Amino acid sequence: MDRHNNSNQTINRQERKPQRSRGRLILVLIASLIIVTLTAIVIIQQLKLRDTGPDEQEIARQIQERVSQLMILPGDEEALVSEISNANEVNDQPFFADVEDGDQVLVFLQSARIVIYRPSTNMIVNVGPIVDDSAPIEIEETE
Repeated sequence: MDRHNNSNQTINRQERKPQRSRGRLILVLIASLIIVTLTAIVIIQQLKLRDTGPDEQEIARQIQERVSQLMILPGDEEALVSEISNANEVNDQPFFADVEDGDQVLVFLQSARIVIYRPSTNMIVNVGPIVDDSAPIEIEETE
């Protein structure tokens, strides 16, 4: 009878092992699901934070509004706005000689005007016409 009991205990132990491994598998799956869910939540929140800031057009409009407090700007024209990120690259050109990193360049295409604005001091650095150097210059000869 002892053999019969021993064999029953061996069978019971063998049946328990698959149950234990199933339990561990379920715990691992639940833990993985929780980690994936938390990661997705964090990524979604970061994307929402990026979207809540003002877009480029709104920033350009705000800069144009500040500049309009300092000088009269061309009519209802909306400027193309760009930030100087490396002043050393353009300092060799006379029009951009006094620019600094962070200055804003406003380009009014219809009015053919360029304005350089420095937000840090709220000052106009330079204003000038857009000059098309590629257009041929016609010179009339006099006799």
